[in-house]
Amino acid sequence: MIILMEVLLVALVALIALLYLNWRKTMHCHAALERMFDDVKERQGLRSDGIVSYLTGQYHMNKQSAQELVATLFSAETLFLAEFIERQLRQQSVDGFYQNLCDLLDSYLQAKPEKVVEAKMSDETAKDSAKNTLAK
Repeated sequence: MIILMEVLLVALVALIALLYLNWRKTMHCHAALERMFDDVKERQGLRSDGIVSYLTGQYHMNKQSAQELVATLFSAETLFLAEFIERQLRQQSVDGFYQNLCDLLDSYLQAKPEKVVEAKMSDETAKDSAKNTLAK
């Protein structure tokens, strides 16, 4: 009887140790994900300024249109990252990962030309109206 109690006690201690190690690993993973999200937000801030500067300089977009475009692109990126991390936390298959990455890149390509064309048209319209006003 005493041997059975000792075996049960050892098994209980081993189970508690395994649960503790699993909890600690999970907490470490969550902390790493929080640090990664903070890093992503910081990098998006830095990239945002650069992309807005590029769009206003290279494509002659007005600053507000460029900022709206950048916000759209970053929201797509954030959704992609959130889905990927959610799959990782649930330990699900990442079969659709490549397709989602392609969709994200497609959203970049689709968002950019439309906004650039709209911004160029609005800039050209503004220039034409300014010329007409000066001519009068």
